[in-house]
Amino acid sequence: MVTMGNLYYSFGLIIILYSLSNILKFKQINSLKEWVFKFKKVTGSEPIDKDFRSNEELSLYRGLSVLSFIDFIWSIFGLLTNSWVIFLGILTLSFILRRITNSIKFSLIDKIITYIFYLAKFLLYLLLVINHFHLHYNILDLIKKWN
Repeated sequence: MVTMGNLYYSFGLIIILYSLSNILKFKQINSLKEWVFKFKKVTGSEPIDKDFRSNEELSLYRGLSVLSFIDFIWSIFGLLTNSWVIFLGILTLSFILRRITNSIKFSLIDKIITYIFYLAKFLLYLLLVINHFHLHYNILDLIKKWN
């Protein structure tokens, strides 16, 4: 029988693959984000299809935009699960890191912080999906025991 939780966390497998892709293609993604940022700064507008340096970059940019939105929506719905604390932590940390790194955009420190965040998010998502299907721990109870 398919439950809402099973459906939700099955969809999480796509999010895990997206997170892993962010880690594996980090250098390429970061370079693309920097190019888009500079393009907007110079032209004052979003790049259109013909502005991209290659079709590969255009595809990557479109994919990142769509999957980032899906990741965000999945995390928002995660606030309705038993693991809401983890999702709230990820969303809060994402917001805080975005504010902190805005002033140091594309520096070495920004790249390190962003990479570590991508890695942590991937591992947490993987843990949440594995926990749902196999471990069945109550994450909130485990967190309370650590305090």
